[in-house]
Amino acid sequence: MSFLKSIFGKSKPDPEDAEDIEAHLEYLNSLRKPAIALSKASGDAFSRIGGLPYMPESLTWPEWKGAPLAFLCQLDLSEMPGEFPRRGLPASGILYFFVTTQVAPP
Repeated sequence: MSFLKSIFGKSKPDPEDAEDIEAHLEYLNSLRKPAIALSKASGDAFSRIGGLPYMPESLTWPEWKGAPLAFLCQLDLSEMPGEFPRRGLPASGILYFFVTTQVAPP
């Protein structure tokens, strides 16, 4: 099984003519997923990457296996562009992202 097929479930095209880029573009476009780019805001924004989150006092810091998680970012959904693919997310509210820094044993 090819490396790409193991990751994406598809194999890359193998056009007969090396100059035929259309088959490659079609394949690459089939891998595209909706996304947004995060960038530094020019004004005041509630969304942030790194540092400390602005969390209500009623929220407790999340833990995993008794250890606190590291803060990644918070996104204010009301600050997302209009063309942002919400996929069931509301137009307002805050998403907090945390991650564990613990390494799983081998």
